[in-house]
Amino acid sequence: DILESALRDAKIALSVGRLLPEGAELIENFGSFVLATFLDGSAAVEFACRLGRHLFESDLQVQIGLDRGKLLLVPADEPGEPWNVLGRPVYIASKLCHELGEPNRIMMSGRAMEGVALPGPCTRFSHVVSAAPCEGAYLEIGA
Repeated sequence: DILESALRDAKIALSVGRLLPEGAELIENFGSFVLATFLDGSAAVEFACRLGRHLFESDLQVQIGLDRGKLLLVPADEPGEPWNVLGRPVYIASKLCHELGEPNRIMMSGRAMEGVALPGPCTRFSHVVSAAPCEGAYLEIGA
């Protein structure tokens, strides 16, 4: 199990590094957890779809959460470590994955979808995250 997990994490890390578009910032890539920021919402959705399809075709299951908003960058405790990224978008994207996400889905908040042409049909949802309503939609990867 440990070897399989390490191989999966390595495939994800290589895929993220190869597919991440110019202008995006990879903040953290720890195991199967990836945190990246994008200046453009369309680029974020496009990357999520490309990464999701690539991992799906490699027989790896993935859950992706997207939100949009302001972030707080906090210096790391140790030199050479990545900055800590905090804020509602990180929290919402994570909650969408963990509370609503199922394998091979891209979960998007309504803010993440604003002004973005979605690459396929999506299913709308309404969910409460820490007492705050969250509207959005999800795309099935590989459908």
